[in-house]
Amino acid sequence: MIHNPITGNLDFNLIFVFFGGALFSTSIFFTINTTFYLCERANLNIGIAQVIWGLTPFFSSILDFCVFKTELKDKHLAGILCMLGAIAWIALS
Repeated sequence: MIHNPITGNLDFNLIFVFFGGALFSTSIFFTINTTFYLCERANLNIGIAQVIWGLTPFFSSILDFCVFKTELKDKHLAGILCMLGAIAWIALS
């Protein structure tokens, strides 16, 4: 809800957070799109860019573990290994 249930007024902080999140997601999309476009123009292997972008969740989980002390469970490690395998498969193709 975008209104405060106690006062009934609009909560402009939530509206700001919503549009800020949408702008952030859009900027990530355009950054990835621009990276792939520039790789194609430079005649570079797009698989290399995919590997770099694919490693982002791996480094995010490690950073989350180091900063916030989030416990990495077996399912998280299995997911990381599956992502690394998929990234290696993309890079080799």
